Amino acid sequence: MQHLRALGTGASAYVLWGLFPLYFRLLADSGPVEIVAYRALWALLFCLAALAVIGRWHSFTAVLRDRRLFATLALALFLVALNWGIYVLGVTTDRTLDASMGYFMNPLVSALL
Repeated sequence: MQHLRALGTGASAYVLWGLFPLYFRLLADSGPVEIVAYRALWALLFCLAALAVIGRWHSFTAVLRDRRLFATLALALFLVALNWGIYVLGVTTDRTLDASMGYFMNPLVSALL
């Protein structure tokens, strides 16, 4: 039974990921930078609220105090934003297949390297 549940969860994730470009097409008038900025803003607000609810606010403040960890996370933030920006740009400029192939090839190239 647990395997079926895991299979259903995985299949749902792939279906949602496959439908994501349709959502971005609806937002094409906003532009890729605005779409990614709003996504980042709402994700930040959700994560801060979740930290407050579960009582782990000190984890967030500890990251702000540790310069090296903060710099590492800032670099990761930049790379993820760049990745998403390129993907959203691809979708909003009718290059969805190209962007999707990039997402398919990326883990393969990473494993090869």
